[in-house]
Amino acid sequence: LSGKKEIFERFERKKAEEMSDKFAPGAIVWAKCGQLYWPAEVVDFDKLDAEIKEDFSKKPEFVVKFFDEDGYEFLKNDKNLFPYNCEKKVEFIKKGIAKSRNKSKEGATTGWFAKFPQDVVRCEKITGGDVKILEKEPFVEKPVEKVTPRQEIVRDEPVEKGTKRKGGGSTPTSANASP
Repeated sequence: LSGKKEIFERFERKKAEEMSDKFAPGAIVWAKCGQLYWPAEVVDFDKLDAEIKEDFSKKPEFVVKFFDEDGYEFLKNDKNLFPYNCEKKVEFIKKGIAKSRNKSKEGATTGWFAKFPQDVVRCEKITGGDVKILEKEPFVEKPVEKVTPRQEIVRDEPVEKGTKRKGGGSTPTSANASP
């Protein structure tokens, strides 16, 4: 039993060391903010102003600062924290970009969601990534196909079985339909 306990303790120490490296001050991360993950930078709690630290009876495990914001996010664990270049990065960017575009279409040109694309590009630059990432698949916005009322009517018209379609093909009938 003591051998298993020693292995477990070694595993826990190694895991803690990896976490402290991965989320050390200065690390660029994804931190959960509401329903989305947002690019942020890990900061050192001990280097924050005294008036901020005095409100804490227990030191938070992690502190992150979102870019171009005055506030901080104080985290007691790493459950809602991921390294910037993690396997979920594409998912996080897709969701943030979708929200940003929706807000933009509603007329919002400032505020948090307007900053999301800028923050992604900033993080790409900091981490040595692709600063043109948002100009590539799967992040580029695809143009919406405009359909005229006439095209909509033609598209919705039912086609009877056995009649000719545009292009010469016919719809299958029960006699020539494949199983």
